[in-house]
Amino acid sequence: MIIRPVFQLLLLMFCTLGVYYPTIFAPFNSLDDQLLVNQLLNQHGFELSRHFSPGGTYDYFRPLLTLSFELDKYVGGLQETFMHFVNVLLHSINVLLVYLLALRFCKLDQQKAGWIPFTAAALFAVHPINSEAVNWIMGRTDILAGVFVFLSLIFLIRAFEKQSNLWLIGSALTFFLGALCKETALFMIPGACFLLLCHAEPHLRSWRGRWMTPAYYGIAILGYFSLRWNAFQVDRGVEFTNKVVSNVVETATQPALAAQSETATLFDLVTTLLKASGFYFTKLLQPLPLNFAIHRIESYYIVPGVILLLLLVWLAWRRKLVGWIMIVSASIAVSALFVVLTGLAWTPLAERYMYIPCGVLMVGLVSGSAMCLRKMAIERLGMLIVTLLIFLSGWVTANRNIVWQDNLTLYQDTVQKAPGFAPAVNELAVALRARNRHEEANQLLSSNQMPVSDNAMINKAVYYWEQGDYPAARDHLIQLLKVAPDNQKTRILEKLVDITTQYSNDIDNEALKQNGYRDILGWLERITAISTTGFNYYRIGRVHLVLGDKESAQTAFARAAELFPEDSLYKKPAEKLARDLAK
Repeated sequence: MIIRPVFQLLLLMFCTLGVYYPTIFAPFNSLDDQLLVNQLLNQHGFELSRHFSPGGTYDYFRPLLTLSFELDKYVGGLQETFMHFVNVLLHSINVLLVYLLALRFCKLDQQKAGWIPFTAAALFAVHPINSEAVNWIMGRTDILAGVFVFLSLIFLIRAFEKQSNLWLIGSALTFFLGALCKETALFMIPGACFLLLCHAEPHLRSWRGRWMTPAYYGIAILGYFSLRWNAFQVDRGVEFTNKVVSNVVETATQPALAAQSETATLFDLVTTLLKASGFYFTKLLQPLPLNFAIHRIESYYIVPGVILLLLLVWLAWRRKLVGWIMIVSASIAVSALFVVLTGLAWTPLAERYMYIPCGVLMVGLVSGSAMCLRKMAIERLGMLIVTLLIFLSGWVTANRNIVWQDNLTLYQDTVQKAPGFAPAVNELAVALRARNRHEEANQLLSSNQMPVSDNAMINKAVYYWEQGDYPAARDHLIQLLKVAPDNQKTRILEKLVDITTQYSNDIDNEALKQNGYRDILGWLERITAISTTGFNYYRIGRVHLVLGDKESAQTAFARAAELFPEDSLYKKPAEKLARDLAK
């Protein structure tokens, strides 16, 4: 008996929301979530150019993603419950889109749909590998991009069904929107275009309009890079990608020179990519253990990597529609390999990168398995196994969501699974501090060895400061400032301002106090050079007052008043101070 589609969709929504219900009550993750919220709180008014022409405001060019975060600000007040709910809601939408994708794929492949759409969507809904993307607010990049990638594939299949250029245009447009959420969408194109080479039904092969598919996608790609062009100079993604391309070119053209430098040899690059591919392939089929900090993988993953490569070659050779949908999944998953080579994220590998490939893969696996089960006449046995698998996956995912409900339990779990990963140890120390377990946190920080350029090393300065050693904390931050990338310098400067302000206010020696505030003034001016805001000028004005320089203070307050928006609480005080000091 097959349940009516509308009830299948309702059941999918109910199961998805039920499994991810604990996520709604999770706090902000100490890794990036709170930074995002602070950045949004310090932004005044709405400016569309802030998203489409970043100019340093955001590290990546992902305008639709950042627009969604501004929606969180104006609709949900940046409440963690609301922001988590948006993630869960987007995941639920994607579950329904995977259902529709499987339904359309079955019709294109001319096989009986039956339970295939529901099964594929249910497996995607509760797949444990997706828990990271849904639970982490910053993981919305993959979820939001997934909405448009799944829509693009649905429209592509519909175009071949209806032999309609209009649906092809819709596919290209939604692909374009997906790329504006995350660059992962770009990797869909090679796999999607492989549909042109598949052995299809005669009426599909006779449609000449299908050869317009690359052209429409090409126009979308051109539009995307045209928008992104102005962001190239400030986009961290482009910076790291250029670095990788340079390294690969150097390795390919001068292998002997590359071997003597920090650049990996070509053999190292190939084995690294095979290991990473094998790891992700294994994770999609057997996701346990789940880990938020995957920084090292074993060499034996080369074996499934080679198997995956041979499987993809075989699928491409056969050119069947089931093989096509799996090739699309692999094509999108290739984007994760760039992170392995570039070091864009805090870990080289992450479960969240498989979010979109997982949805596409479930369609291919379930439809392919269904055909095999029908041929073997063991469909009932297959349904029993799949039902058990869905329940087991749902139980694992629900428990994982509970772990994500608290930063302390999350990072205790992370450090247990990745004990040598210093950034995770740092985040655990942050979580312990939040629980007022300062002694345990300080013990972790004192023994934690991290690269001096790592952003999390700021917490080590906090450790020195809490031990009463201001000179050590100050020197540590200044050393860190010398080697830190530009996107981390503001945080280091802010911490220098913070601890020096506290130190200067606590000492009685007037000369040392004046020297401290002169240092603070210099650091605030550097912060203002990076981010010209009214609040930064307001702080500069206050420091000038402490130093007795009323003329400079008046200039700073007047500048602050100009920069503050009309609705800012600081605008009128800045105007008053500027007027009073001008007398």
